[in-house]
Amino acid sequence: MNYILQLNGFRLRRKLCPITPTAIALYYVILENFNQVGFPDSLEIPVGILSGELSTSSNTIRRARQVLFDNGYIYYESGRRKHSAVYQLIDLDPRYFSAKMEEQVV
Repeated sequence: MNYILQLNGFRLRRKLCPITPTAIALYYVILENFNQVGFPDSLEIPVGILSGELSTSSNTIRRARQVLFDNGYIYYESGRRKHSAVYQLIDLDPRYFSAKMEEQVV
């Protein structure tokens, strides 16, 4: 996955699938975390870390996370007990996304 292509794809996709400002901010924080560790297939990120980085409550993070999931920006599995949620980024490469949109129009 390429950080710049993912950012560009996210910007393009938001025009077609608008989301809340909190969900936008959360996506950027999740993307930064993935970028820091070289874009693994999945990444465990504690809600407390996300809420601290965004200076908001854990419940707000959970609602924004669900918005991202429902609109096809991320996939996640909720954490159980002492485990954090595990996140996966959906590839938003604008080249791929543009080709898919052309297929739908034709």
